[in-house]
Amino acid sequence: ADLRGFRLVNDSLGHAAGDALLQEIADRLRATSGTRCSVGRFGGDHFVVVARDLDEANLEQLASRLCEVVGVEAVIAGQVVSPSLVIGIAQAHAGSAAADLLRDAETALTAAQRGSGRPWQFFDRTMHERAVSRLRLERELRAAVERREFVVHYQPIVTLHDRAVIGHEALVRWAHPDHGLLAPDRFIPAAEETGLIVEIGAQVLEAV
Repeated sequence: ADLRGFRLVNDSLGHAAGDALLQEIADRLRATSGTRCSVGRFGGDHFVVVARDLDEANLEQLASRLCEVVGVEAVIAGQVVSPSLVIGIAQAHAGSAAADLLRDAETALTAAQRGSGRPWQFFDRTMHERAVSRLRLERELRAAVERREFVVHYQPIVTLHDRAVIGHEALVRWAHPDHGLLAPDRFIPAAEETGLIVEIGAQVLEAV
């Protein structure tokens, strides 16, 4: 579970206030989770709730209650704070390892953070596959920047009344060594999230 609002409190009011908020949230999580759950701080503003013998429906109810309770305003260092919670849920199966459960919960948490619907998300196998694919793409993008694999295509800008070419739009493509020429929608979102778009943009401007 990721606590939203902690960084703002920590940066604005100081570490003591941040610690006070974490303690308040920990108390709320412990009081709400019940006797069949164990609550622990995982680091930073992340908590882990280990729930025993709960099926998917009950886990969803628990997630809803936790989000509701954590979302109640708190007074920290004389200031009213409105925290919120985002939750990733991974269910154990026969042979599940603790490290794998934590990884899957983190993956589901990332999906919940990116989503615009309910603030919790169950893990499914496709999430892991997408995460692995995304890591591969980021690694290949970094190598592509170093090897300068990006090429520029020019699309003419034409006036309607006489069809005269008055300029060109520069469009970047990735000359991928294995997959051929890739359109921007295949790599620009990842480039923007990783910051590589700055170097790619510089290479495009240089080529133009």
